[in-house]
Amino acid sequence: MRMGNTRSPSLEEVLRMATHQALFDVHTALPGKVEKYDERTQKADVKPLLKRTVINDDGTELSETLPVISDVPVLFPRAGGFFISFPVQPGDFVLLVFCERSIDKFTAGTGGEVDPVDLRMHDLSDAVALPAFYPFSRPIKDANPDDLVLGQDGGGAQLAIKDGGKVEITFDKGNTLALEGMGAGAKLTLGDGAKHVAIVEALQALWGNLKVALDLWGSPATGHVHTSAAPGLPTSQPLAALTTPAWDPSIASSKVSIPNG
Repeated sequence: MRMGNTRSPSLEEVLRMATHQALFDVHTALPGKVEKYDERTQKADVKPLLKRTVINDDGTELSETLPVISDVPVLFPRAGGFFISFPVQPGDFVLLVFCERSIDKFTAGTGGEVDPVDLRMHDLSDAVALPAFYPFSRPIKDANPDDLVLGQDGGGAQLAIKDGGKVEITFDKGNTLALEGMGAGAKLTLGDGAKHVAIVEALQALWGNLKVALDLWGSPATGHVHTSAAPGLPTSQPLAALTTPAWDPSIASSKVSIPNG
């Protein structure tokens, strides 16, 4: 039906417009930036970084800034009594995920099944934050293609779990500490391991030399004495034989090494 230069929209067009209008307020996931963070509660105030597009009655589009969302739970990996956490800072990027229904009763409870009561769906107030959704211009500088790595990006300390059971810690100045093997075959290396001396082996050799010297010095045959002016008359009695303990064989040898120099 036409009236002048206008016509009535078809049923299909009406339904499509109504569906689009309803979807404008359905939120699923958005990038966000942390404005404030409380490490005690693990809650953050987060600013959504994508604007909301509104279509006016005349067909024109208007972009609206979404409000900062307060008290957003920040989700760290956590299970079985273990967790991984890191210090979230203002300016960090996160992925905001908007839960299907109200999470108010769940977050205020102890983890049991709850009735959300509120009928809202995919609402801004039901967001949780997953850290680390950064733009392509800010990739991880020290990303490793082969190892599992925990650490500070851009030159800080890092811990790498490598294939074959080797664990390596790299410190701020580039020095390393590596642990590999299990049981009697385990080996701890300080430094790059290219040239090293075995600490325990060196100590064992030193102890052996000291033991020989001390035992000889304190033996009755060669004991240390002071002689007097009169020939053959000592001013003191020879020292009793020393009982220097032998090296403890339970102290393993080449398990620990350091760079040579």
